[in-house]
Amino acid sequence: TEKKLGLGEDGPPISVSIKGLGDVVAVFDGMGGAGAIQVPAVEPAIEDVNKLRTMAYVASNAVSLLIGGKLRQWGKGSVQDLQLQLNFDIPKRLTELAERPNGRGMKPGLKGTLLQEYPTTIAIGFVQNSEDNLSRIVSAVWAGDSRVCVLDPDLKYPLQIVTRDHTSEGGGGDAALGRFASASGLDLEFHSVLTGPHS
Repeated sequence: TEKKLGLGEDGPPISVSIKGLGDVVAVFDGMGGAGAIQVPAVEPAIEDVNKLRTMAYVASNAVSLLIGGKLRQWGKGSVQDLQLQLNFDIPKRLTELAERPNGRGMKPGLKGTLLQEYPTTIAIGFVQNSEDNLSRIVSAVWAGDSRVCVLDPDLKYPLQIVTRDHTSEGGGGDAALGRFASASGLDLEFHSVLTGPHS
């Protein structure tokens, strides 16, 4: 939820079933500090294109739309095939946003490595039933500190985190991220676990 109404920077979450990939959920958290520069909005269907929004907001929304479109058109291929395609397509889209008129916004007063062009985290979870339906395979593709978790009521500790935050400490707090999506590039991480049939 937004801390200040109308000023949130998360992209719309995704929840769909895709043949060959299973049930898919995804979240996108625009990185407000690193992407605080104001730029024109992008999608006329969502809002007035003359309105200024942060690069973080524009990035998280654009990446959500891009991934949603890729999933709807997905043919044959594995989760890792999708991962490879997204590693190319997402930075390309974010670079297009930066290169549009006024896409880099006004030059900020802040200097240094804190600011990034169109930064957002990505976390995508895939849930597939095993062939014998006795277990499930949960795969995660992510960059940043958005997380994929599994809730398995059959375990003593039912909530398990599948991902690891891309911070120097590996999780928690407001530590700087070493991996995320931006116009500079993307390197999604992949992890898969076997879980119980009721997870």
